[in-house]
Amino acid sequence: MYKFIYQIRIPMTFFFVFAQFSVFSNGLNHIQNTSRQEYKQWFTGPIITPNPTTVPPGHPGLELDLIATKNYGFYDSQGKVNRTPTIWGIQPLFDFQVGFNRILGAELIGSMVTNSCKGESSTRLADSIFRLGFQVSIDKEGSWIPDFRILLQETFPTGKYQKLSLKKRGADSTGQGSFQTGVQCVFQKAFCMNKSHSFRLRGSIGYFVPSAVVVKGLNCYGGDTNTKGTIYLGNYYTGFLYGEYALSRTWAFACELNYQQGENGKFTKMRGPKIQVPSFNQLSVLPEIQHTYSENLGIIFGGWFTVSGRNSSAFGKIFGAVLFLF
Repeated sequence: MYKFIYQIRIPMTFFFVFAQFSVFSNGLNHIQNTSRQEYKQWFTGPIITPNPTTVPPGHPGLELDLIATKNYGFYDSQGKVNRTPTIWGIQPLFDFQVGFNRILGAELIGSMVTNSCKGESSTRLADSIFRLGFQVSIDKEGSWIPDFRILLQETFPTGKYQKLSLKKRGADSTGQGSFQTGVQCVFQKAFCMNKSHSFRLRGSIGYFVPSAVVVKGLNCYGGDTNTKGTIYLGNYYTGFLYGEYALSRTWAFACELNYQQGENGKFTKMRGPKIQVPSFNQLSVLPEIQHTYSENLGIIFGGWFTVSGRNSSAFGKIFGAVLFLF
């Protein structure tokens, strides 16, 4: 999951994102205007909250995201934001999900990050995520039985985290260098208020165990060019709460809350300055608008920003996403 200095750094200007999104939206309007078939109202789902249902076998899903970010500070141990040199970023991301049968499914999330800070820029892969999901129950209308799924998750350290450049001021940091193994329990329940205005509530809680990270030189945890040693990250929890409300058959409003809390870690030094690995927490919110164009094509756009934290980054971002259901 996300943590510490590299968190959510994704450059470029916000106007570029909306310009590209507007062009694509015009094309989608053409598709909608030429389609004569009516379809049932459906929700696209969230940006970061895990999926509580296995996608149908033979019908995989693909989500393509474009996220623009301003990483402007760092919450200290007292929860106060200390301003840092602004890192602007842009991040194209894909999220591919497939169902092997009605119970077992898999998900792969990958992205590339371009960061810029004070005239210096860097483009690199971010850390990647793989999930294996097991469906426990399916939402039953008229009962309190929800969608419920258990996810086994592994984060792969494909991003850059060490031997960073001083002149780039952290713009070349896009990962944590740690394999992170965890489990998440995800639920979802739909409530039909009337034919046009349904509501869906989703939640998740997870626990993750990061591996040790061997660091050399300036790295995402601190240090300098002479640093050499091993970082032992603390285990951490993450929780999501998400709701989406249908405004009409094709439009919906949604909002996500994400909370993370991690334990103290430690640094075993071979050379260089001492690195502190303190406990941390962070709360962020994502207001979103959804629009569906057909029974298998929808878009999501909105914002994502931190509201509080301790020993964690402070950021604001906007995003647009296209969801294809094959």
